[in-house]
Amino acid sequence: MRRRVLIVAAAPAALTLAVVSSASVAHAMMRGYTELSLACMRVSDAVRSHLDMVAAAMFGSLALIALLAAASASFQQRRTRRVISDIKSGRVLTISGELGALASQLGLMDGIDFVDADEPFAFCHGLRRPRLMISRGVLDILDPDELEAVLRHEAAHLHERDPLRILVSRAIATALAFVPFSAGLRDSYLCRRELRADRAAVDAMGDALPMASALARMLRAGHRSAFASLAVGALSATDIRIDHLLGCVTPETALLRSANPLHALAFATLSMLLLCVLVATAHAATGVRPCLPC
Repeated sequence: MRRRVLIVAAAPAALTLAVVSSASVAHAMMRGYTELSLACMRVSDAVRSHLDMVAAAMFGSLALIALLAAASASFQQRRTRRVISDIKSGRVLTISGELGALASQLGLMDGIDFVDADEPFAFCHGLRRPRLMISRGVLDILDPDELEAVLRHEAAHLHERDPLRILVSRAIATALAFVPFSAGLRDSYLCRRELRADRAAVDAMGDALPMASALARMLRAGHRSAFASLAVGALSATDIRIDHLLGCVTPETALLRSANPLHALAFATLSMLLLCVLVATAHAATGVRPCLPC
């Protein structure tokens, strides 16, 4: 009974505190909006006063970003061709046996480069005509089901033309390196492409275990950094992929887990600045000032 009396007595005070707190928060938000609106109007006035200079600066910045992206893509492509040429040099084998049967079954017989290398690796490469590269070492450590899962995973990258997509994403991230969260967005995009290819392999086979087991075996066997930087599907985001395949995380959780909180803060800050620029641009174009709260 005493507890009920105390609760009844404290309820009005708690309600009053909640109302006051809500009013304070609402007032602070309105003040923040007012300050942001005033700042936007000041920016818009400056833009209108120096419209030619602002337009030239924006055009120059976009041109510089495009040039950096093109240079990055060109560098990556030249490096990829050089490494692929070194891998294939005198070591291309004839596809036969178990690999040949699986390649024929999946329609990949003319799209695989089978190379004589002890190290296990498998990845998709090429822009106009994507191809798969797989080493003899993969056959040495994977059982038939795991090999099929790897081939189906890489085939998904091939059919989606992921080498081109990933080249573009890496080039854009390099050109926007001054943006704090560009690398995080790139990594999240690459992770999503990997999870998409994994899902294609799992859906086709009806079982996630072969794909997860193949990833674990290849991870234990090691992977050269030169290959890892080229690979679309080999060992990128391996921990997240294995956890997802085993049902430990969902794709959304995996992407959130791989995100950096600083990237989220930077994104929020940039969004506020973008809002300010949009309001300023609207004012500069129309001369109509945004509505300010009283």
